[in-house]
Amino acid sequence: MDYKKSVIEFFRAADSLDPVALSRLLTDDVAWTFGNAPTLHGRKAVIESLTGFFTVITSMSHRIVGIWQAPDAVTVETAVRYGDHHGRSMEFRGCDVLFYRQGLVSEVRIFVDNHELFIPPAKA
Repeated sequence: MDYKKSVIEFFRAADSLDPVALSRLLTDDVAWTFGNAPTLHGRKAVIESLTGFFTVITSMSHRIVGIWQAPDAVTVETAVRYGDHHGRSMEFRGCDVLFYRQGLVSEVRIFVDNHELFIPPAKA
């Protein structure tokens, strides 16, 4: 399988800030790990988590830097730009590992340090 099209579709869906659209690309029993947070299991848990996260940001845009393919997985280096409700725009480099089963993403491992998103700006 050539994963490039699937990877582009995955990040396009993520950038739409529509957790249901993104969940359509996942297996029912998906395992989703973001950094050192506990692993989420199943589409419903992923949708709930992303719905909460998407209230923190106003926009998200992934730029794919590189893709490395294995038989049933792909590693993707990205630069992700976030907009927030304070009017800030921030970009962070990250790496995602996506595992596939029957054409859908069955496991997601996201490695990015975006903690600055959660630090309110200093008051002038």
